[in-house]
Amino acid sequence: MKKFAPIIAAFFTISVMSQSPPENSSLFPLSEVKPGLTATGFSVFKGEEITSFEAEVIDVQQVGAIREPMILCRLKGPFFEKNGVIAAMSGSPLYVGGRFLGAVAMGWSFSKEPICGVTPAEQMTGLYEKKVSGGASAMQKNGSPADFGSFLDSLGSRKPLTAGLPETLEAEGFSVSYAASPERKMAAAELLPGSIIGVQLVQGDVQITAFGTVSSVKGEKALAFGHSFFGLGEVDFPLVRGRVSAVLPSMLFSFKISEAGDEIGRMTFDSPYGILLEKGRAADLLPVDILYAKSGGGDAKRSVRIVRHPYLSGMLLETALVLLQEQLEGTGDDLHVLVDSLEFEFDEGGRLSMPSQRFGGTSPSGAMTSYIADCYTLLTKNTYRKEKIARIRASVRSMKGREEGKLLELKARSSTVRRGEKIELEAAFLPYEGERIVKGFSFRTDDLPAGQIKVVAGDNLSVYKRVAQSMNELPGDFQGLKKALGEMPRGGALVFAILSDSEGVYSGNRRLPELPPSLQAGIPVAREGSTTRAAEKILAGPAEGPDTGYFEGLLEIKLEIIEKDAK
Repeated sequence: MKKFAPIIAAFFTISVMSQSPPENSSLFPLSEVKPGLTATGFSVFKGEEITSFEAEVIDVQQVGAIREPMILCRLKGPFFEKNGVIAAMSGSPLYVGGRFLGAVAMGWSFSKEPICGVTPAEQMTGLYEKKVSGGASAMQKNGSPADFGSFLDSLGSRKPLTAGLPETLEAEGFSVSYAASPERKMAAAELLPGSIIGVQLVQGDVQITAFGTVSSVKGEKALAFGHSFFGLGEVDFPLVRGRVSAVLPSMLFSFKISEAGDEIGRMTFDSPYGILLEKGRAADLLPVDILYAKSGGGDAKRSVRIVRHPYLSGMLLETALVLLQEQLEGTGDDLHVLVDSLEFEFDEGGRLSMPSQRFGGTSPSGAMTSYIADCYTLLTKNTYRKEKIARIRASVRSMKGREEGKLLELKARSSTVRRGEKIELEAAFLPYEGERIVKGFSFRTDDLPAGQIKVVAGDNLSVYKRVAQSMNELPGDFQGLKKALGEMPRGGALVFAILSDSEGVYSGNRRLPELPPSLQAGIPVAREGSTTRAAEKILAGPAEGPDTGYFEGLLEIKLEIIEKDAK
């Protein structure tokens, strides 16, 4: 507590100067801004009380590639000499002679003087009529449509557990907290220039919030921040009441330690000059409900609500899951994780239930969270007709003990089998601890064509990727996409599939006799399962073999099937 005493004393010094921000103020023209002007600013430095401060205009500079004007100001007084420009002051309005000059928008790390950049009021107030556009976003590089092929590539990537927030969020100064109550509450609130507010990307049992200051109010609308959020243009993000606990001095950049209160409206537009707010209307969020069975025993129900945005939602879903997993289980790898159920409910009705999955190795939690997020991203960013996801439900189990293994060998008892007989195979595994394990499995050949075949076996995700890449056609519409996802093999067992070995012509599952190229070229491409040509055809599977626990690996062998009456 002692280290905050000087700051609290400074608060009392500022509070003596406290006054209300001007109402319905006119704009101070940029053309009249001159060095030496004295401005009065408003912001919150403790609790929710708006206090005033002084600033001196230094100059007007043209910044950036498009030469945008920015007013440079020096904040006055011992408080700012000690703390410098403070993060979450963004949006704090400045007035000259009762006229709105602009809003504090930026400072400089390691600065020895409290000098800030101020966005001119003339640029900001155009947001009320949306006469400005959204700026370029660092997030838009992730905005390309998701396709089934990239989803397959991501499967089994075993990404390491994310440490805290992704760098893009961390760089923006977001606050992360675990809420005492996940309930959503809408409350009435009076917004004034200088009020502290928060924009939330995730709310519920995890909160990810960016705090800033209201710059201007016009009826039920308001402006804040004085700079872009992510430069996204039209958005629908929750707006919450803010409260400052203390200011933490820092050599890098001092900041307000703030907490989020009730939801009071929404953010509707994001531009280079600030953000547009609307009081009293709730944002449309994606609910995510998770039932955790903890490795130490007991269940924990967690719920979060995530903003709907094509560039952000998948990353935010993964981030929220990572934070919840860290809270409940820590970041150690001495466990394995099962997703017993994963359901996507759609706004138009119906749902997609994914098969259970098992994750182990060095980063089971990271692989689990990225898997759920990748499924969501594929469903919401594919190139087909999309259905709005109304809710995500998942049931996750963490179990003690590292589970890991490697598929070492795949062999058949005989390399040649007559049609109608069983093919007997053995797979050898090396677990994380213990001796080599051999598992046997078999399948019948009644419906397989004579000739060479491949048996592909391995962990569920590797086999699914291998088989999906051999499809004659990948999913061609949204229903096909949902069907392909719903048919993924479950984790924790050996999975195998039977493929053709060489190019041939098939009718159903029967390979036709070898034909000269001139005749093969005359056979039309398959329609509704008729005759087809393929370099590699799926003859059977993927099918589930013996239980194995978590392992990685993919092997294939070639076998020959001969007709029953062949000599």
